Amino acid sequence: MLGGHCPGVGTAEEIKRQDVGKLTFDKAQEIFDDDFLEQFPKDHLPAIRIIFDKMEEVEGLETAVANLNVPVLLWVGEEEPVIFEKGKSLAKQHGWEFFSVEGDHIGGFVNTGSVQPQLFQFLSKISHD
Repeated sequence: MLGGHCPGVGTAEEIKRQDVGKLTFDKAQEIFDDDFLEQFPKDHLPAIRIIFDKMEEVEGLETAVANLNVPVLLWVGEEEPVIFEKGKSLAKQHGWEFFSVEGDHIGGFVNTGSVQPQLFQFLSKISHD
């Protein structure tokens, strides 16, 4: 699972709207204040830092995901239009499953009432294929 990250554009396109440059760990901490760090167990912070600092390197990621030969589901928040459109386009191009929810990508994780039925439908479908 590539949570909160579009294999076509990363998060950089959406972050550009906030004019903050590359979304590194330090930049995310600066934008989201203490709430950002409180999301993660302290012993996970070194790994989270590495993920943030590398996740904008998307060259070859779309091809790598497409060539995995596994079922792929993309879901996004509708309030991030660049990632929404790119995700929808990638899904159509590669035959991946796709759905969207209200809000941004954080809403896509915490809005379980909208997300869980879609996930269960996807998991049920792939378990029968």
